[in-house]
Amino acid sequence: MNNPRKQVLIVGANSYIGTRFATYSAAQFDITCICARNQNWDSVDMSGFDSVLHVAGIAHKKQTHQLKTQYFQVNRDLVETVAKKAKDDGVRQFIFISTMAVHSAKPDDFYAHSKLQAEKLLDKLREDDFQVAVVRPPMVYGPGCKGNFTKLAALIRRTLIFPKIKNARSMIYIDNLCAFLCQIIETDLGGLFHPQNKAYNCTTQMVQLIAKYQRKKIYTTRLFNWLIYLLMPFISTLEKLFASYEHPFKGDEANYHVVDYEESIRVSICTSSSNE
Repeated sequence: MNNPRKQVLIVGANSYIGTRFATYSAAQFDITCICARNQNWDSVDMSGFDSVLHVAGIAHKKQTHQLKTQYFQVNRDLVETVAKKAKDDGVRQFIFISTMAVHSAKPDDFYAHSKLQAEKLLDKLREDDFQVAVVRPPMVYGPGCKGNFTKLAALIRRTLIFPKIKNARSMIYIDNLCAFLCQIIETDLGGLFHPQNKAYNCTTQMVQLIAKYQRKKIYTTRLFNWLIYLLMPFISTLEKLFASYEHPFKGDEANYHVVDYEESIRVSICTSSSNE
């Protein structure tokens, strides 16, 4: 007799990860999506769900002090409230999408600090019959994504020269992240997780691939490297582009690496270009 399909509730219906995961996993799970901010989510009976995937949050907004309260209300307080309801309703697994940025958060990084505080609150809710999975992905990229990858692709369209700097950064393609989430849902896992592509990314090499699939020529040079290294501690954009920022590999990355690196760049660029 086949096991019944798991029931998964996604909190954050309009988020990039939530939308992509709902599509990716539709053949494997029964998916329900709700929006945490635009409907009465707290009236939803969660008792019929096996897992709650919480992807609602604030990201990719300028971190001004005017938005500080909102960051903590959404990225910390809402997470705890939803998790408590899930636990009270008898859900067995709660999955929270945090961020790898918590490892190096600066004092004014409200995004990372709000996520880290949410993690600490969730840790207090863990029990044998309520598994809490905290997922800290690095930069997520893919077709239609927001954030640094999209900004970099836009920059490459407008320039002919790019610095040639050797660095190493953890990244994860959206389908690889979705495959990882499917694994932990199927196995009811709890704990702290750092999924990533099975190889680190070099920014200059990624730029060359982006240019390739944008069908344009780009030249790389070490001429400005000294200036970049000099200014990097003071300019966050340079740090995001050229600093090395990697998490150690666990050794199981190939288990959810469903799209290889170059193909992930091709799909991300070509799909985005076709929708413009």
